[in-house]
Amino acid sequence: AAAEPLLGALGERLQDSNWSVCQKALSLVGELLGHAAHASRLDDLASELLAPGLLAKVADPKVAVRKAASQALSAYLASAADLPRVLRRVTVGGIESADWRLRQAALLYLSLPNATLCRVASEPRLQAPIADLAAAVVSALSDENDAVSSSASQCLPRLCEAAGESWPAVLSALPTSARKAYSAWAAAGGSGGAWPDDEDQPAGSPGQAPAIEQTADSDDSDNEAGPSVSFGFIPAPLMAGLEQSGSWQSRAAAIGQLQELLDGLGEKEGGDGRRAAASHAPALVSFLLRVLDEEQNFKIVLTTLQILSDVLEAFGEAVRAWPEAATVLVPALMDQFADNKIVIRRANLSVVRKLISLLTPARVLRPLLPFVRHPNSHIREQAIAVLLEALGEDEAQPFELHRSALSAVAPALEDPKPKVQRAASSAVGVLGDRIKESNEGGDE
Repeated sequence: AAAEPLLGALGERLQDSNWSVCQKALSLVGELLGHAAHASRLDDLASELLAPGLLAKVADPKVAVRKAASQALSAYLASAADLPRVLRRVTVGGIESADWRLRQAALLYLSLPNATLCRVASEPRLQAPIADLAAAVVSALSDENDAVSSSASQCLPRLCEAAGESWPAVLSALPTSARKAYSAWAAAGGSGGAWPDDEDQPAGSPGQAPAIEQTADSDDSDNEAGPSVSFGFIPAPLMAGLEQSGSWQSRAAAIGQLQELLDGLGEKEGGDGRRAAASHAPALVSFLLRVLDEEQNFKIVLTTLQILSDVLEAFGEAVRAWPEAATVLVPALMDQFADNKIVIRRANLSVVRKLISLLTPARVLRPLLPFVRHPNSHIREQAIAVLLEALGEDEAQPFELHRSALSAVAPALEDPKPKVQRAASSAVGVLGDRIKESNEGGDE
């Protein structure tokens, strides 16, 4: 009985105009909902009083609030007594919302590395609600709002990755219209894996990324480093320190050790250590992105960005060969530009620049363009700047690429924030010149 007024009060605080109050309320919600196997009555109250607010706060302009909302929502997914009901709430209240910002926020949340979603999506008993979720994402591919449709395109590969071996069964459970829409998306270059021709199709279909978390229990059986390591080189005790939820000091010490360990891989046995770890690069990147999404300690976030930069440099070929590299990395990195610390934003920009040089502009631009319409003005401004940097890597880009970029940036000329307007004006000028040059070249 005492739970109802408490949850009601927390639900009201989620609407507080002070972002710090809202963040603390979300943290309390996460702690309250994070207790394993809580009563179904608490589920009912949370679904009624909190779920709409949690989904709305996933779209909050403040990165600290978005992180807290994502963590609380993950805690809700992890311990809910009625998981199908929670998933339906995410589907109906988020992806199928009348508010395009909420639709986009729900899709972006599902696009982020999320260990909880991995566990949920792979449970056979949840095949039906996961299929409903997948059907909603597929439907969003044709959303009238470009930002939503692009976010849906980013979300599908992540959902495929989370479901793992269950993905072919999820696809088979989709309605006929959704199956056709998915097939068309995959045929057009979508990276969620090909449509299964039969029930015997292997789970590792083209485009399916490695699992987000790769721990000692999930490492390949032929891993030369042995069963006591994660990602091919991280010892079990260090991995436990990285995942320590109670003490930021322990996590900070562990992330520092990881940085030193990665630096030493090139020296280990003439570079064999780095070569052995290269096959785990996509999973390692996804793990680091999850740390960035969940961590709020300045030192840990900064060191994680530095490690991510080192990983892109050390395992560049493996990352370049990863089909989902851009759709996984770009959204997670763009989110970091909302951080209020300039040191973090600069370190993040360094990682983004390294990613641009590693991948082709076309791969980077597809997941980048929706962020030109992001609710946070700092992210909108930075998205335009990154767009120009990506195209600047090689001016001889296809005409259609420049035209798509121009279409995405042009509305920002009327942005309410002067800095975004100036960035858009500069970008439109550059893109207009590029398109003009391309047309003149074609006339010759």
